[in-house]
Amino acid sequence: MQELFKNPLAEPSVLGITSMASLGVAIVIFLFSMIGLDEFLNNPWITIVASFMGAIIALFLVISLSFRVKSSASLVIIGFMIAGLAGALIGMMQYFAPSDKIKAYLVWGFGSISGLSWEQLSIFALFVLGGIIVSLFTLRGITALLLGEKYAQSLGINIKRLRFIILVSTALLTASATAFAGPISFIGLAVPHICRTLLKTGDMKVLYRWIFISGIFFMLLFSILTEVFPFGTLPINIITALFGAPIVISILLNNKNEVR
Repeated sequence: MQELFKNPLAEPSVLGITSMASLGVAIVIFLFSMIGLDEFLNNPWITIVASFMGAIIALFLVISLSFRVKSSASLVIIGFMIAGLAGALIGMMQYFAPSDKIKAYLVWGFGSISGLSWEQLSIFALFVLGGIIVSLFTLRGITALLLGEKYAQSLGINIKRLRFIILVSTALLTASATAFAGPISFIGLAVPHICRTLLKTGDMKVLYRWIFISGIFFMLLFSILTEVFPFGTLPINIITALFGAPIVISILLNNKNEVR
């Protein structure tokens, strides 16, 4: 996504998918309690399905609007507006919700994969595999896009089709990750920068497999760190920010192309 939008800060959340997934969970947690359906919240699949449905709605919104805008920058703005709308609806529900439901939503928002069953992990893996397979069709196009859209078009790359495939694969991966693990931040932003710096290349054919391998590695590492923290278990989002932010700042400061 950073190559598509020509923005080093681009990550899956800029499309509003994570926010819409969070909205789906907020609707279940807050509204179900208002209409007396609290017992359904004991089923772990309820929040997973609600989150995934919210992300899928965001996917349809973004894809349908992507055919009506010419630039990727406009698509980013649309994504931010979707995220803003979702955030406003979540805030409105939180304002009227009881404190125990607000706490339940905040706990989900911290992110965790420790409570997943093997069945849930298997389904999660299938969705991730599907997103990876779809994204394989973008490698040639993204590599050409590094030299600009006009150059990519001169090679016969259909920019709109490429953008569509990237959006679908990103949405599928983001939707599944958010549904099963919560809105885990910073991985999608930090890992590409780390891989580009360590491998010293921008070739997506080289970076592609390492980005996925590194993403899985960091997720497992951060999950372990949440359990061994001396003062108790920390949410994974706190760990990713504490360790990820200094790493990316260090990389950018040591990159001569970024420092002026």
